Amino acid sequence: MLERLAGERFAWRPGAMRALARSAVLIAAVVAILLFYGILGLPTGGWAMIAAALVFNAHADASSRQAMILVAANVVGGTVSLLALYLCGSTIASIALAMLLVALICHLAHLDDGLRAAYICVAIVLAIDQSTSASPPIERIVSVAFGSLIGVAVSLLMQKIEARWAQPRA
Repeated sequence: MLERLAGERFAWRPGAMRALARSAVLIAAVVAILLFYGILGLPTGGWAMIAAALVFNAHADASSRQAMILVAANVVGGTVSLLALYLCGSTIASIALAMLLVALICHLAHLDDGLRAAYICVAIVLAIDQSTSASPPIERIVSVAFGSLIGVAVSLLMQKIEARWAQPRA
């Protein structure tokens, strides 16, 4: 009985190859980011990787508009965080204020769908552990922006691949 349950639970489902392909495309992008940062000796590749994974949309029917909303929200989060960092430092109050301003700006700019990404950008820039030798905030912001753009590019590539798969074969 246990074997039968395991067989049903872990059965190869329809669409598994597409799901694996989506994962493989994102993994290739993440590896490329980390290699690129490693070759250049840049310390913030992890932030670019995180941003790419957050922005990447694994569903082929996702719009490029949604991806651009995420990039714009990351820019809002990074800009507000940088201002908060230089005006108030990395304190609980500055983090709370930055998150409040990010929410307000994203709402006013119709970027509500990217709010989660903007909040994560605030966390990356402001709430990083101060006891480690952290990279300067501008490097983190550039890495988040770079990773976000890679995430958009990979999402668009996945849309093209999915569209090709959907075409009837002759």
